[in-house]
Amino acid sequence: MVRAGTEPVYVGVGSNQANRNENIALALLMLEADSRIRVKVCSQAYLTEPVSEIPQPTFVNAVVELETSCEPASLLGKLKEIETLLGRTAGRRWGPRAIDLDILFFGKRIVREPELRVPHPRLEERHFVLYPLTEIAPAFIHPVSGLTVTELKRRLPRIGCPPRCVRWGRVPRWSTVSSATP
Repeated sequence: MVRAGTEPVYVGVGSNQANRNENIALALLMLEADSRIRVKVCSQAYLTEPVSEIPQPTFVNAVVELETSCEPASLLGKLKEIETLLGRTAGRRWGPRAIDLDILFFGKRIVREPELRVPHPRLEERHFVLYPLTEIAPAFIHPVSGLTVTELKRRLPRIGCPPRCVRWGRVPRWSTVSSATP
């Protein structure tokens, strides 16, 4: 059973290989199979263009809020384990992947370790993170910039969204959990 902390933890989830929706749903099920983690809320899924110049399929992305008794490094280890189990292999940076799991925020914590940066260092420039994150945590305040998620989203360039970030639908099984409206 999760001994939930008081800190909201937000994780970005994405996939652009095989059955993207299934990959995301499986990753969330694997998270919940760990007694230290509970998926509290899941955004709608978004169809997004890759950030990289590497030719690859479009992504399906979402953001989840977790309750966890894990510390940030332990949660990162669990996310990497799930990525490996679902077929993510070492490859080119920003290349195609079966699953991508990134800690975006761990409450108000600021973590600067060689393998882990929280808040995620590039979340402020990513449509595919801020659009779904705004659905589930619009008033969450970035611990470094002091801006809300909604304010960060408003600062995004309008070019590329849409079609860069198009609402795709619900993540299977979590459709009744999301606080977002269709």
